[in-house]
Amino acid sequence: MKHLFQISLLVLTLFAVSSVNNTATAQKIAVVDTEALLAASPEVRRANSQLQALKGQFEKRLKVQYDKMQKKYSTAMQQAQAGQLSEAQQQAVAKDLQAMQANIAKSEQKMQGDLIKKEEDYIKPILEKLKKNITAVAKTKGYSYVFNKNSMIYFPPSDDITNLVKKKLGYK
Repeated sequence: MKHLFQISLLVLTLFAVSSVNNTATAQKIAVVDTEALLAASPEVRRANSQLQALKGQFEKRLKVQYDKMQKKYSTAMQQAQAGQLSEAQQQAVAKDLQAMQANIAKSEQKMQGDLIKKEEDYIKPILEKLKKNITAVAKTKGYSYVFNKNSMIYFPPSDDITNLVKKKLGYK
């Protein structure tokens, strides 16, 4: 009786292992180079140029503020050296300059936040389009899983679907 139980347990274990192996071998895995797809994307290039233009506008605004502060500082220094400013006036100018500097820092921080938000707005639809097309190619080719190529240590080159996705997207 004890032997029958052990044999039954062994058969059950072998059956479970073989079914896990059959399931694992039946699933196809692919890799895709998302960095290469993004680099080939005209939408990404367009978004980058728009972000650069926006960054340029932000930098011009900051420069205007900074130049205004520099001019006030230079004028105050000249007046102080010429003895045209009292101690109270010098303290008031110093306080104004500190406030201007704080406003410049606040503006710079806000502009950086706005730039990051705009980048997210541009990139989100591009990434969704990429995911949709990767999924479509994977389903067409019968792949169960698709991993990012750059995080894989080894994979057979035949499992790389990057060029198939590029073709589907119309990228060169």
